[in-house]
Amino acid sequence: MATQLREAPAVTPVPAIGYSIVANVGGERQFTAQCFVEQDESDAEINAKVDRIMKVIDRQRAIYGLEELESQLTREKLTLFNGDQKISEEEARYTKSVEALNERRAELVEQRTAINDAAYEKGRSSPVGAEGGRYNAMGKELGEIDKQLKELEQGRKDALQMMAPGREKQLEITAEVEAKIAKAKALIDGG
Repeated sequence: MATQLREAPAVTPVPAIGYSIVANVGGERQFTAQCFVEQDESDAEINAKVDRIMKVIDRQRAIYGLEELESQLTREKLTLFNGDQKISEEEARYTKSVEALNERRAELVEQRTAINDAAYEKGRSSPVGAEGGRYNAMGKELGEIDKQLKELEQGRKDALQMMAPGREKQLEITAEVEAKIAKAKALIDGG
C-alpha cells in the first residue's frame, strides 16, 4: 500500500503588529480605528493607512463640529448686532439732544433779535430795563447751549471710541468663525 504525501497547507501572512487610533470626534462621540501591519509592509504603506484614517477622523470631527461652529456664529452675530444697536441708540440719543438744543437755540436767537430790533426802533443801541435783562439772560442761555453742544459732541466721540475696538474685535471673531465653517464644509465635501 502506498502512502500519499499531503501538501502542507498554505501559510497566510500573519500580522506582525497592530495599532489603534482613538479619537474624540464631537461631544461624547469617539472613533476607534484598528489596523494591522503586515510583516513585509513598508513605512510608506503604513503611513498611507494612518493618513487615510486621520482624514476620516478629521472629516468626522468637522461634521460634528459644524453644528457648534454654526451656533457660535449665531452668537457672535448676535453680539455684533447688539453692539451695533448700542451704537445706534447712542447716535439717536445724541441726535435727539442736539436737535432739542438747536431748536431752543433758534427760539432764543429769534427772541433776542426781536428784542434788539425793538430797541433799535426806539432809537437805542441795545435793549434796556426789563427787556435788557431778558436779552442778557437769553445770551447766557445761548452760551450754555453752546457749551452743552460741545459736551454732547465730545461725549459722543468718547462713547464711539470706547465701542469701536469692541466692534472691530467682534467683526474679526465673526470672520474667523465663518472661515472655520467654510473650512469644515470643504473638508466634509471632500476638499
